[in-house]
Amino acid sequence: MRVYNCWPSFTPVRRRARLGTAAATVAVFLAGAFAALPQIPSRAPAEYPPFGSAASPSAGSAAQLQGAGDPTLYDCGDPTDLEQQCLELINRARANPMAEALRLAFPTDADVLRAYAAFNVDTNLLVAQFALIQPAQPLAFSPILIAAGRQHSQWMLANDTQSHAEGALSTDQRFINAGYPWNKGGAFGENIFAYSESVPFAHVGFDTDWGNGPGGMQTPAGHRHSIHDDLFREAGIGVIFGTNASVGPQLVTEEFGLLQATRPFVTGVAYYDLNGNQIFDPGEGIQGIRVDVEGADRYAITTSSGAYAIPFSGSGARRVQFSGGGFPTSARIVTLLSERNVKVDFIPDYRSPTIAGPATAAVSKPASFFVSRVGGAVGYEVRSTTLSPLSDVEGAENGANQVIADISSYPLIVSDVKLHGARAFHLAHPKPARPQSFQLARRLLPRAESRLSFASRLGWASPDQTARAQISTDDGAIWQDLWSRSGTGDKGQTAFEAVNVALASFAGQESIVRFLYDFSSGNYFPQTDRDVGFYVDDIAFTAVDEVLQPQTNSIPAVGEFDFTRSIVGRHRLQARAVLSNHTFPFGPVFELVTSNVLAAVSLRLLTPSFVDATHWSVPIQVTAGSPTFFSLESASASLSGWTREVDGLVESLGGGRYRISVTKAPGAALFFRVRAQ
Repeated sequence: MRVYNCWPSFTPVRRRARLGTAAATVAVFLAGAFAALPQIPSRAPAEYPPFGSAASPSAGSAAQLQGAGDPTLYDCGDPTDLEQQCLELINRARANPMAEALRLAFPTDADVLRAYAAFNVDTNLLVAQFALIQPAQPLAFSPILIAAGRQHSQWMLANDTQSHAEGALSTDQRFINAGYPWNKGGAFGENIFAYSESVPFAHVGFDTDWGNGPGGMQTPAGHRHSIHDDLFREAGIGVIFGTNASVGPQLVTEEFGLLQATRPFVTGVAYYDLNGNQIFDPGEGIQGIRVDVEGADRYAITTSSGAYAIPFSGSGARRVQFSGGGFPTSARIVTLLSERNVKVDFIPDYRSPTIAGPATAAVSKPASFFVSRVGGAVGYEVRSTTLSPLSDVEGAENGANQVIADISSYPLIVSDVKLHGARAFHLAHPKPARPQSFQLARRLLPRAESRLSFASRLGWASPDQTARAQISTDDGAIWQDLWSRSGTGDKGQTAFEAVNVALASFAGQESIVRFLYDFSSGNYFPQTDRDVGFYVDDIAFTAVDEVLQPQTNSIPAVGEFDFTRSIVGRHRLQARAVLSNHTFPFGPVFELVTSNVLAAVSLRLLTPSFVDATHWSVPIQVTAGSPTFFSLESASASLSGWTREVDGLVESLGGGRYRISVTKAPGAALFFRVRAQ
């Protein structure tokens, strides 16, 4: 458990706040023994973040005219996903301060809740203060400020401190040295937090501005002022991970800036909203999208995180166009305001890649498959598995080879208490008490009729000690109870009980199963002796397949691949898109059956016809075999360079006759061929 007594830091006056340490302890009774768990001090950003501004020596220098000719590329840097997330949280808060206040007033993150409790944050006062904040223009990334933010976060880590100044080097001079001449007409600001847990944690720490002031918030709320100051136009964020004697695990520096000699920006982020929360999250960015603003002399290519920025002059309605990356060109009309940034995000609908191909294939012979295209993808990964009925009974008779244990220093396998055979599994809570578990080292695929059975015996255990059987469909990120039993405070069960639970709720989902002896707080029996704790024997499954031979292979962006299996059986294929620096989730499962003998397929291609100038109809007749998949390919008059018509629609006409419809631009290829599998 962590409670935070460290605070973030912003700057006008260099005054360091003293870190407080809570003196309270949490008592845990250990069946006659007593232990105290100390609270970890809570921290906040450093008080009084710096701010500076200077008048421009020549009024009106920002009014640069758009250049003539073709636009040139504007580089906004290459922010990481976490740095992008940080900026998106800032821009969301700037756009609607009251909506952000309500999010801050009702946090759900456990680390944030502990920090709120440590500082006794008055959320009613927080909301009242936010009611006075006006919306501010969005911020665009600056490559200079990104580099400055990263450098300062690294400096704080190396020097094990939370400080705006780097020794004798002041914050304002650091900006100038980095190549950001705010002193010639502009402004700067900075927030730092050397004790962050995550980007959302740092953002809440900055915008709430928790600390040792009235209502558990710093006075003045300098970090909040920096975030919401409408004067700023650019930002650079440095997020790094690391620990030293006191700082860490995450260090965040937010740099804010304005150069009056520069123009405002059309800025935003290209991303797939995979989780539907209406804001960018790490792993959602789309790289390689070209962004053009009507009349601008610069254009942008979205970064690995999806960021872009384009400087502009003037005002009025302008067309902002997104193109490339495998997407159809799209555009929005936005109203540009003189001397103010405008945010325009590109958020296409996400469609998981699907696999098309034959439902049956011959053993040891390649079958061709195709992956549907995902915009922004530079390639794909295909995961293949083989299914086999699971009939083994796990009773620890062969040792711990088929389990993954997470226990303290005592034997997992015992021979003195068991139902059948010579051994059984045993979980206990030796000091210091923590949850103990063992997971079956098998990936399972339940069906609607699947069941899990096992023998359970819960001996000496308190009501605060609970035996559980659990299942996870996301590789252990979330575990769900299938069964549970808590102790009675005495000797408990003296014989095994049979447990049988249905798995229908998890049909079709790859799963893992574990047995957990749970404890969080309260009284417990710490012994590992006979008859104390949780015993498990005779673990078995009914109507469950084991998922074997998992392989993940990369395929090119065209999405075509061959798949071969050397054994008869059932197989599963899934594809996911690969973007510049991350992958998206796997799409739906395609099931394939391999057999030793498949009848040969023979086709007769009938005369293609056209419905109109762009719509073609290609009829085919199956003269032998039973194909389950057709692929239409086209080529130019040279009959070379065949490519698959990914939009071809196959329609069964009965009697072995099929019709494939395809859309082709006028003057395109007139030669077609059909592959059947």
